[in-house]
Amino acid sequence: MKHFIGSILLSLAALVVYCVGPPSTEAGGLVPGILAELNGDVDADGQRDINDAVYLLNYIFLSGQPPRQLVCEPGADFHNGDVNGSGFVDISDPIRLLGWLFVGDGDAPVVGCPLPF
Repeated sequence: MKHFIGSILLSLAALVVYCVGPPSTEAGGLVPGILAELNGDVDADGQRDINDAVYLLNYIFLSGQPPRQLVCEPGADFHNGDVNGSGFVDISDPIRLLGWLFVGDGDAPVVGCPLPF
């Protein structure tokens, strides 16, 4: 059942990208060059939400803007957008992000930068 709901969410996100078009890098108050603090916050707005899944889908399928760099990159073992920690940004990353956001599927996205203590 979780996979079915995940498929529906992915389809809805793809429909939004198709109907609305790719998001502008200036949309929502984004400042070009800003760095993200959380892996999965690919638009660097400070939150991991459906906008990030749409941003990743746009990047993967429509040659959109790449995910914003993490604060700790290039020192991180992987790059922002690699939500599942596979070493690559691919279709499994927005699926994992949507599953985590809406279905409660799995743990939070893999941490990109070491957490300060």
